[in-house]
Amino acid sequence: MDTATSVSGLRAAEARIAVSANNVANINSTKKLENGVEKNELFVPKTVQDVSVGTSGGVKSVASPVQPANFLQTNAKVEGDEGSLPFRSTVDLAKETTDTVVAKNAYQANLIALEAKNKTIEQTLDIIS
Repeated sequence: MDTATSVSGLRAAEARIAVSANNVANINSTKKLENGVEKNELFVPKTVQDVSVGTSGGVKSVASPVQPANFLQTNAKVEGDEGSLPFRSTVDLAKETTDTVVAKNAYQANLIALEAKNKTIEQTLDIIS
């Protein structure tokens, strides 16, 4: 196994965890903060797709917006904040949790592959010397 393949797998898993964490952190966001100023724009959750990179077997994660990103709440009323929009994010907490577990397992598997390769190289050098 090529080291670059495992490293690309580590990076892909890291990207999945980062996107999922951002989605969960903003699950109840009703406003967008931009340069310290609140705007009446809603948080747009993202999803991650893994894309094969070349013939070497590497992988790259590509984040894209979830469609639809938000839905209108029929009985929404944000107390004390009349400027908030009555929308909710379409972030699915159960999906984000399972995506994080899958990404964690992928990260661990790629790390084990790297450690195995390092051990093999180390043993080969011991035999040579």
